[in-house]
Amino acid sequence: MERFGNSGRRAVSTMNDSSTTMNRLVAVPALCVALAGCGGGGSDSSPPPPAQPADWATFQGNAGHTGFVDATFDPAKFALRWSWSRPAGDDEPNGGINSVASGAGKVYVSKDIYFGQGALYALDEADGRVRWSYDLGPQASMGPPAFADGRVHVPSNDPSSNCATWALDAGTGVYQFKMPATCQWSAFFAPTLQGASVLHTSQAGRTYSFDATAGGAVQWSADAQAYDQTTPAADARYAYQYGTAGAAPALRVFDRTNGAIVASITDPFSSSFSGYSMFSAPMLGAAGNVIVFSGGGFSGRAASSSEQLESRVLVSYDVVGARVRWRSADAYATHPAIANGVVYAARNAPARLDALSEADGRIL
Repeated sequence: MERFGNSGRRAVSTMNDSSTTMNRLVAVPALCVALAGCGGGGSDSSPPPPAQPADWATFQGNAGHTGFVDATFDPAKFALRWSWSRPAGDDEPNGGINSVASGAGKVYVSKDIYFGQGALYALDEADGRVRWSYDLGPQASMGPPAFADGRVHVPSNDPSSNCATWALDAGTGVYQFKMPATCQWSAFFAPTLQGASVLHTSQAGRTYSFDATAGGAVQWSADAQAYDQTTPAADARYAYQYGTAGAAPALRVFDRTNGAIVASITDPFSSSFSGYSMFSAPMLGAAGNVIVFSGGGFSGRAASSSEQLESRVLVSYDVVGARVRWRSADAYATHPAIANGVVYAARNAPARLDALSEADGRIL
């Protein structure tokens, strides 16, 4: 048996290749359901079936962006359940799909476009059938969807550079409302959903909180000094956003009720400008800490499904003490997973998966 602490993230992250189809994307999430009843033959010595993982609601799975799925699988039992590819016919250059969200028995996937026809699809989790689709009309770009409380939320940037996050009924695909934000030719991460709030950080540097129970009314917006390709983290009290657009890169902590800034903790390790995108989101630890990649990123592609070229160090911030707790000795490429006091992070050179102590950043 092999243990995959970040199996959900691995399944979702394969979408970042714009040529990838859903047979690679959904193999692991679909099999999570298929293997849920494979715990044994019913004898007293058989282990109980594993609990079905929670919905993959947004970037890295949840509002804390921890990216961790506590599950154990036997790779020998893996089999393709279904596959799905973006419908042909668009002449826009990206031709890809964005990272997915799941919930209510469906997988939600949006087109990754560069001045093309925007669309969101809801696929049946069991067999990949299209349950519904929604046409957003001409869009300059689209981001990945997020799911919560019977709604799907997906960001877009229209050809006039007007940005909005759309809210659709997750069961039927019926339009509900839009939540506009300032922007300029943005690419996106999925919105973050916490309680009744839809949190979104725009390319213009502001973090927004919208009320999903009040037709998407703005609860607050605040200057986060961030670029695009990011999304806030959130818990019951605070929203967290790292940004590099100001005089000094910093993690900013906002009161979730009114957007008032609670703390701004400078990142002393980001020393060079690398592009107008973040390619990261804050990750909430278990001990009052927030872990973030240091600095921004550059991909050379105007696509929400792209990934940055750089590897970057990780920095852990002590929110209560308003200080840096540690930085990693090595630089990492892909978004880590966090659970049980351990940060799981992957390197490219050399190709290696490290397990770092959440307390002090050392490799265990």
